[in-house]
Amino acid sequence: MRIRATVAALTGALALSALAVPSAHAATAPVLSKVTVNGGKDIVLGTTVPKTVTVSVTASHASGIATGWAILWHGTSLEKGMDGALVPTQEATCKNASATTATCSLTLTVDPRADLTSNALAGSWHVLTVQPVKLQFRKKTSTAYTTVKTIKSSSTGALKTTVKASVDGYWRYSFAGTSTTPAVTTSGDYVDVR
Repeated sequence: MRIRATVAALTGALALSALAVPSAHAATAPVLSKVTVNGGKDIVLGTTVPKTVTVSVTASHASGIATGWAILWHGTSLEKGMDGALVPTQEATCKNASATTATCSLTLTVDPRADLTSNALAGSWHVLTVQPVKLQFRKKTSTAYTTVKTIKSSSTGALKTTVKASVDGYWRYSFAGTSTTPAVTTSGDYVDVR
C-alpha cells in the first residue's frame, strides 16, 4: 500500500485541525512543514501478519505544539468515497525542536485480516492530521468558559463524549482552526442541574 501525504479538512458540525496548541494562542493555526508515513517508504503487507507504521508530523505555532493526531484513509473523498481508515493505536509523542516547533509521532497497526478486507484497498492512501476539539463549560453566573475535556472527532468529523454536570451552566465545543479550516465555536447549550 502506498501512502501519499495529503492534508485534508472534513466538513460537518466542527472541522478538524492539524495539531493542538495551548489555548492562549488557539486563534491562529499551526503550520505543517512535514508529514512522513513509514519513514517515506512504501508499506508492504502480507496476508496475515500485522505491521506497525509510524506517522510523523512536524509543525510550528507561536505558542508551541502540545499534541497531534492523524489517520490514514483510502478512497476518493472523505465525505462520500472513503472506504478504509486506520487510526493510531497510542497517543502521540511530541519532541520539541524549539519553543515553537515540534515533531509528533503516532503509531498505527495495520492488520491485513481486519483492516484490508478487499483488494480494492491496495494502492495509494492519504493522511489526515487532526486537532482535538475542546469541550468547554461556563457556570450560569460566569462569563468565561473553561476547557473541561479535549476529545478527538471520528473520521467523519462527529464528536461524542460524556461528562457529569454538577452545576447549572453552558456547554460548548471549540475548535481552534487551521491554515485551511476556519476556527469554529458552537453556541453554548444550557444545562439545568437538579
